[in-house]
Amino acid sequence: LQPLVGRGLAAARTVVPRLLPRMVARAGAGALMLQHRLVTSSGVRRMHALGVPVLAWTVDEPEELERVVAAGVDGVITNDPRIFDRSR
Repeated sequence: LQPLVGRGLAAARTVVPRLLPRMVARAGAGALMLQHRLVTSSGVRRMHALGVPVLAWTVDEPEELERVVAAGVDGVITNDPRIFDRSR
């Protein structure tokens, strides 16, 4: 299933950023919590342009933390807070 999941995720990363403003407006949300694999810099920029903070969930790997932080998220939800320890 890995190839299929990978293609689906790639498609979602392309489509989801364009849908986010409408989804957030429709929900009347003041913040967006987005599964970390769907976080893109373009999606975060779109939300920030609307004044909406973006939180990524559930980030448990240091490499994913680096990626979502580089994309500009405002916060991260994790099961392993040790990922924030850069001395590991």
